[in-house]
Amino acid sequence: PFWSFLLADLHAHALAFPFLLGLLAVLLFVARQRTSPDLYVPPFGRSILLALAALFLAALLVTNGWSAPTAAVLVALVLASSAAAATPRPEPPLPPKRLGRLAAGLLVPGAAIAAPAPLLTLPFWKSYTPPPRNLGWETGPTYDPLSLGLVHGLALVLVVPFLAALLARTWHDPARPGRAGALVAALLGLFAFSLVDLPALFHGHLVPAPSVRAFLAGLALLALALAFGRRLPARERVAPAVAACAFLILAGCELVYVWDRMNTVFKFGLDATLLLAVAGAAALDGLLSRESRRGPAGAARLAAASLALLAALATSALALAGHLRTRRVETPRGT
Repeated sequence: PFWSFLLADLHAHALAFPFLLGLLAVLLFVARQRTSPDLYVPPFGRSILLALAALFLAALLVTNGWSAPTAAVLVALVLASSAAAATPRPEPPLPPKRLGRLAAGLLVPGAAIAAPAPLLTLPFWKSYTPPPRNLGWETGPTYDPLSLGLVHGLALVLVVPFLAALLARTWHDPARPGRAGALVAALLGLFAFSLVDLPALFHGHLVPAPSVRAFLAGLALLALALAFGRRLPARERVAPAVAACAFLILAGCELVYVWDRMNTVFKFGLDATLLLAVAGAAALDGLLSRESRRGPAGAARLAAASLALLAALATSALALAGHLRTRRVETPRGT
């Protein structure tokens, strides 16, 4: 997103940022209401929340149609994960069975958000002419590990250890205290191997993998397992759901293209960046907690996050300096 603001690139994908974040904020409040026993919102209040989410969705769709798949996946994952983790209440509780709970917590509110959205902007859709369709399977070149790290490195350094720490908690066995750490280390090793070109490694050459599809798909599955698992506390499952949405979007960009490769990676990548920023905020909060900083593992996570933050700030500072030197575009003018 820094690039769009630096070069005064006031396109639809930049204008859509507050609407996507507004939709996410409402969904997070719905999830918190469902998973917090001490927070009760009456039916009228829940209806207001769904109407507000529909308004944000309507504004998002007419501003930047590229964000429609992101919004669909985000609404589905946050509503479904929070419905599965919902805390029983005296009036009226969601159905006790998991499938019924998902149907009541996903299909009904999802329809209440999606159906009014086009009606709120009906004049726009009456005069809307869709562009020519250009969809296809991505054949390359795709993201390599170094390029992915350059663009999303800070978020990955925050979110991946966060998910690993949550997974270690779910696997913790007091009778075998080292078991969870060993299993998580083995899983992270598999993720690391997915970033290496294995055929070249068998021939004695250590080179990056030509694609990060397996890496992103693995992270998405890990986040989904945490979001829909039963071993995490209910309130802690929403952040993995948001991270899963971001990883699914990035993995989808490695499988299909919309219009062309550049637009697909850029526009969907911006949505994924915003979602990873929100998940990264939860990860940073956990990273800075007193319990997480204990031991060598906590110190290593904090050091890695600090180095990644310094690197991200360095690239932003260098980009700003280059822009000031070259003056490629005019600065924004007041209106």
